[in-house]
Amino acid sequence: MKALVSSIFFFLACLTSTKAQTPSQAASNIKITQVGCDEMTITWNNGNGVGRIVVIQENQQISGIPTDNRFYIPNNNFGQGDSLESHSAFVVYNGTSNTTKISKLKHNTRYFIKVFEFNGAGSIFWYKTDNVPEADSVTFLLQADFDIAPSYQCLQGNKSAFLNTSQFNGKTALNYTWNFGNGVTSAQKDTVYSYLNSGIFKIKLSVSSIGCSDEIEKNDTIVAKPEISFKLDPNFIGNDSIQCFPGNQFRFLPKVKFKSLGVSSNQYTWFFGDGRSSGEGRALHEYNDTGTFVVQLIVNGTWNSRDYCADTIDAIYRVTSGPLDSNSISFSDTALCLQGNIFEFENTSPKGGITNTWFFSKSDSFIGNKATWSFSQPGKYAVKLIASENNFCKDTFIDSVEVFDKPNNFFSGLDTFYCQSNDIIKLRPNLDGGYFFGTNTNSVDSSFSLVDTGQYIISYVYTKGDCKDTFTAKTKISPKPSFYFPSDTSICLGDTISIVIENFGSVVWKDGLQDSFRKITKAGEYGLTVFDKLGICQATDSFTLNQIQAPLFNLGKDTVLCSLANYSIGIKTNSDLNNYLWNTGSTSPIINLDNAGNYILTVSNTCGSLTDEINIEVNRNLCAISYPNAFSPNDDGVNDLFQVKGNFSPLSMDIYNRWGQLIYEKERAIWDGFVQGKKAQQGIYYFILIALDRAGRKIQIKDFIYLVD
Repeated sequence: MKALVSSIFFFLACLTSTKAQTPSQAASNIKITQVGCDEMTITWNNGNGVGRIVVIQENQQISGIPTDNRFYIPNNNFGQGDSLESHSAFVVYNGTSNTTKISKLKHNTRYFIKVFEFNGAGSIFWYKTDNVPEADSVTFLLQADFDIAPSYQCLQGNKSAFLNTSQFNGKTALNYTWNFGNGVTSAQKDTVYSYLNSGIFKIKLSVSSIGCSDEIEKNDTIVAKPEISFKLDPNFIGNDSIQCFPGNQFRFLPKVKFKSLGVSSNQYTWFFGDGRSSGEGRALHEYNDTGTFVVQLIVNGTWNSRDYCADTIDAIYRVTSGPLDSNSISFSDTALCLQGNIFEFENTSPKGGITNTWFFSKSDSFIGNKATWSFSQPGKYAVKLIASENNFCKDTFIDSVEVFDKPNNFFSGLDTFYCQSNDIIKLRPNLDGGYFFGTNTNSVDSSFSLVDTGQYIISYVYTKGDCKDTFTAKTKISPKPSFYFPSDTSICLGDTISIVIENFGSVVWKDGLQDSFRKITKAGEYGLTVFDKLGICQATDSFTLNQIQAPLFNLGKDTVLCSLANYSIGIKTNSDLNNYLWNTGSTSPIINLDNAGNYILTVSNTCGSLTDEINIEVNRNLCAISYPNAFSPNDDGVNDLFQVKGNFSPLSMDIYNRWGQLIYEKERAIWDGFVQGKKAQQGIYYFILIALDRAGRKIQIKDFIYLVD
């Protein structure tokens, strides 16, 4: 640092003799001659300044510039020198040379570089900030990494494979140094090593190249084999190596000792020799058959939820036949009613030397092959038989009997009266397990259908033990009212339709009217609800009434045209209920004219018919009539009037606005654009001109005009 300060003061002293002005020639030809992971070497061609600064910025181009009259203190460790105004572009060099080496860079990162020439000394500096050379470069990536296969293993026969997975995008060779955590090292890229002792070893890999280095540490665990044993629990009564079937129970106690490397827990696996196993520490097992069985224990020590090496030990145990055969035990009944209940129990086994003890409660028992017992209260009772054979084996048999009081049997969900329908009624029995019977009754889903009318008796039968009870209920299904109501229909305007509902109770129309006789003259939707004479069952129906009007139309007055091109006559408001017939044979409501003449149209429907006719003449002279399609009544002397010109004599001309209102009518073919003394608003208007042609025939001209302000 003292050498750097001396150099800066020496450099400043040299600058005092230089004329302080902005250099005219910038530095050029920036090159990165050597790139590493965290360093790079930069060279350039100097300009004509007395000195220059080198600025570097990370991941973005340099937008800031040095400030005149400021001296920047450099540091070739990136980020430790002065910065430009952006605070992210750092000065790494300040001097007269044309090369510098930069350190403390990030791996795999792009850096942007600029060289600024300057003149000046003391506190006066001028920096050249235009035409500044710029370059960029990306540092290399070196990331040390490796895999251990396996990373957890037993000491006996251990072999750890260390597989190098380091990443490097440079072009120079890499150097590797392995430290196996016990003072042993290796310089190979991948290596294999076997440990002589158990332990958790910290493996360190160091990787380096020119300008690059990285290292990483991982653990490799080597475990010694455990020492295990097990025995029968002496505190468990009857826990002998030879036991009786049935009723045997073996309780095993394990003992585990590890030679080295403490463990967080032990994993136990017991195999009992009968196809079954257990993962408990203190195992309890009962055999389902007689025989000789090899019991095996495997113990794994675990650390951080990973298995270490295991040890195995086994021993032999025997199960002999017991004094009881469950097929020889009989109960006279398993369920009886409380009144007069008597149960008989017997062990019919012919095997001698057996003492049978029957237990009916905690205090009631009986000794003998056969026992008889009665219970004073309803309930479920456990019956236990203990058979002893020569004080060596004891067998236990347990079963139960039940004593019932009369069941509380009934069902709900059935009303005393229903109206006939397609509905299904769900019946709800108080006691499950019984069955329904009766007409229209389904015992599978406990349902009753309302399809057929009549009186019905429905029963539910429930049986418990030898106790049987039947619950019965009645209901009646009455028919729904059936009446005639018309379908959707149509009548002619002015006609009437009559509705008569007889032989029923009350009648209520949708609109509130209560009358069994009604005349209907208006179109609409009509709904009706009819009740039976008891006022319980009801039926509802509705229909829609439409009205048809007799045809009414007018083809208009006889017309003289100058041309039949695109001219049509007829009825624009078409109805699907009407039939159309022209004297030309056409059945369309509108026809296009090809010839002049007399045209007759007859329109008919179910409610009547109407005929009208119109005479169409063609006068070619009318085609010489002309008029503008727009005019502007603004007194500028140009197109101030709307006028129809031609060889005709006007009779009348009517003007209509866009809403169809008549605003002007005169016996001349000219309009000045005014209505009642005021100029009409700008917009579209419609005119009808009636006139006499040269032959004295009446003609009609209709069209749109546009009034412009």
